[in-house]
Amino acid sequence: MRSLVAAPVFTLLLLHVVVGFFWIGGAALRSPRRGRVAAARWSRALLRLLGVRWRVEGAPCRGALLVANHLSWLDIVVLKATVAGSFLSKAELRRWPLVGPVAQRLGTLFIGRGQSGAAERATVEMAQRLREGDAVIFFPEGAITQQLGLMPFRPRLFRAAVDAQTQVQPVALCYGSEAGDLGDSGDLGALIPERTLLGSVWWVAGRRGVHIAVRFLEPLAVEGRSRRELADEARGAIAAATGLPALGTIPPIRGSVP
Repeated sequence: MRSLVAAPVFTLLLLHVVVGFFWIGGAALRSPRRGRVAAARWSRALLRLLGVRWRVEGAPCRGALLVANHLSWLDIVVLKATVAGSFLSKAELRRWPLVGPVAQRLGTLFIGRGQSGAAERATVEMAQRLREGDAVIFFPEGAITQQLGLMPFRPRLFRAAVDAQTQVQPVALCYGSEAGDLGDSGDLGALIPERTLLGSVWWVAGRRGVHIAVRFLEPLAVEGRSRRELADEARGAIAAATGLPALGTIPPIRGSVP
């Protein structure tokens, strides 16, 4: 039965993606602000197409470093639908046909994984955006985990908030279904933990019962806190809001500068 639902929804999804390239790209050519408005509307339309129900609690702080947990590809969609700001993405995205140029016009920041000096360059660019009053959004876990939980937050990029003397605002993405919250009785099958992107998209298209709460938590002042302390406190706040268990070990910071 779910396959009968998923097939037409998946077809509409592909059409929506193609239309989105031209819609968002055309708007972004006029101005980054118009591009972000179009991207937000496109993201909200995508969530409705997939039958995803989402709600927002609280509000993002202007010019804050927004840090969120990363469970699924839907994280980016729901944040795009909710927040007007600069997203930090992997450098490979810049080289993708069509997607890369549009992302750059939207003001996306890029970081090269494993490249010497990449984190330092990204930190400088993030801090500049923050000083300009733009919110910067990134996932400090670094990647989607194959386990259900919250990986350690990598503290290096929190330096951007310290340099810009702005706040760090944790954002808790809480998933659930008709059956209950994730981690209790909620069943999110192939979505979380995510095994393959295609399988996850197909599952969501046939399910039409995913719930997401976007919770903007109390911001953290950077004064008197090291980047490690900011990362740990943000992770703790998100863990408390989502009920997700802590996973992994905390990565060391190279050097002695906090």
